[in-house]
Amino acid sequence: MTDDAPISCPYCDQRFAREQWQALHLGLDHSDVLSEKEREAVAVAREEEVADLKTFRLKALAALVFLYFGFLFAYSLFA
Repeated sequence: MTDDAPISCPYCDQRFAREQWQALHLGLDHSDVLSEKEREAVAVAREEEVADLKTFRLKALAALVFLYFGFLFAYSLFA
């Protein structure tokens, strides 16, 4: 992260560009000192991250299927 990132960790000097990244950092590195509100933020951030990963995986799978059939059709046309 850059030093001009707007969000900083309340327990260390690390800075973040997004609140979600800060919450994930808190859950990973400072889980033993978190307040209840911070624990809820970590849980929400984890759920958002899981949803983002599912979306990424679906897009990657769609791209691979598109490439596979694209090359298959191209091969059938030119071979």
